[in-house]
Amino acid sequence: MVNCVKLNMQNFFQLKNKGQTSFEYLFLIGGLILLAVIVISIFQINVLPNVNSQIKSNTANLQKLDCLKYSDQSLSSVYANYQLDENSGPNLSDLSGNSYNLPIHNPPWQTTSCKDNGCISLVNPEFVNITNSSSLDGSSNYTVEFWINDSGTAQSIYSTSNAVNSGFSVIDSSSGNIAVNCSGTLYTSNTSVNDGNWHYVQASLTPTSVQIYQDGQLTYTNNAASCTLASTTTFNTIGASCSTYSSCYDYLVGSLDELNILSYAESATDANNDYQFYLAGNTPSWQSNPSYLSAQYHFDDGSGVNVSDSSSNGNYGNLQNVFNDRVSGSCDLSNCFKFDGSSIYGNLNAGTTSSLSQLSVDGFVNASSASGQSQSYIISQEDPSQTSGWAIGLLGTSNVCPNSVPGMLFFFNGTSYVCSNSSLFSGWKFFAVTNNNSITSIYVNGVLVNSASQTLTYSSGANLSIGAFTSPGTVSDYLNGSLNGITVYSSALTSGQINSDYTCSG
Repeated sequence: MVNCVKLNMQNFFQLKNKGQTSFEYLFLIGGLILLAVIVISIFQINVLPNVNSQIKSNTANLQKLDCLKYSDQSLSSVYANYQLDENSGPNLSDLSGNSYNLPIHNPPWQTTSCKDNGCISLVNPEFVNITNSSSLDGSSNYTVEFWINDSGTAQSIYSTSNAVNSGFSVIDSSSGNIAVNCSGTLYTSNTSVNDGNWHYVQASLTPTSVQIYQDGQLTYTNNAASCTLASTTTFNTIGASCSTYSSCYDYLVGSLDELNILSYAESATDANNDYQFYLAGNTPSWQSNPSYLSAQYHFDDGSGVNVSDSSSNGNYGNLQNVFNDRVSGSCDLSNCFKFDGSSIYGNLNAGTTSSLSQLSVDGFVNASSASGQSQSYIISQEDPSQTSGWAIGLLGTSNVCPNSVPGMLFFFNGTSYVCSNSSLFSGWKFFAVTNNNSITSIYVNGVLVNSASQTLTYSSGANLSIGAFTSPGTVSDYLNGSLNGITVYSSALTSGQINSDYTCSG
């Protein structure tokens, strides 16, 4: 225990009676007060700012601790968690630890309406960046041949240049006709390709000549051309022209298939043989002279961002800007993911997910329409027959619920629907759906808006999808809107837990 002296008026007068004057004691007390003022001033200048800063930091931490989402407090009940704030990569990442990452399926890769197996369909600002290789240098002769299906104009199909933009590009010109642009000089054929049908195009080049063939027929020839084929290429691209890979223009909006780059200028006979190869099985020029094949793109990859080169030169490509539907602004939390209502979705194939006997899903959605569909899915986990599993989405033209209006949030258990009481088609909304295998409850912005009897019929191994309904060979009911912070729980959350997720998100 620290010794101390307790002073009061009685002590003071007792000391005074022992011979000390009041003035002496007043002087002593004044000195002590002055010393105390000095010490306090030093403390405020040097110590309090750090203390106050720490108090503020601790207060912020206490506020965070006091405002934890239920998913932060009970990790064991989190089945899957998609923040949807990635800035790159081919997956919608699951942060729950269960590894239910959803590969993104989106427009570039097509398996139907192609000329031969798969094909690639590009939109602005998507393009393919091809790795630089000496086998693509066009110091002498060059041929580019491909199938194309588009309806646009002023679009670059294949482009190659060096650091000073010396090179050439094969384009769909402003008139819709195929043209070759050699360092600013345009050599244009007399037939159009932008009629929405597949056409086979070949551009055969030397430093002094340009020949263009379409569907096996010569459509342009110039034997007095000036076409500087860059001896060392820097930028090789499909679907755009680029001065740097971050500065591109003339994006192709259309589909390509079977693009070959040859290291010689094809003759009319070669051009027709290559065209007839796809129609009647003729021997193509590059098959009889494989050393001429600099690069060959079948576009059959089907997913991911890599474009395979089937030649022996390893001139693989990389899709650029195909995940530009992620947006960093106008989101309710950090970043969000935008679905286009027609082709973009995330899906994990059947056979990889475990069963659920209870369920809760919450997150943020911002949608304005169902793009003319009967409904659009936010997230679902259904077997191919759609008779087992669950789905959460927004009504479109469908009238499956009482007083149905477009934008109503619905929960579908394979046989019946439970819906919210109003449309969510107006800005960002927080939604939550719970099912305890007996009752489904729907919340909007933390408020319970409907509750009804409904069981949860689910078999393990179903498709897990975000942004669309998927079954083998079928994708439908695409979401047209943006999503943030979607969490799936393996339990039925209480209203308090849902309110915690709503008030603490962000």
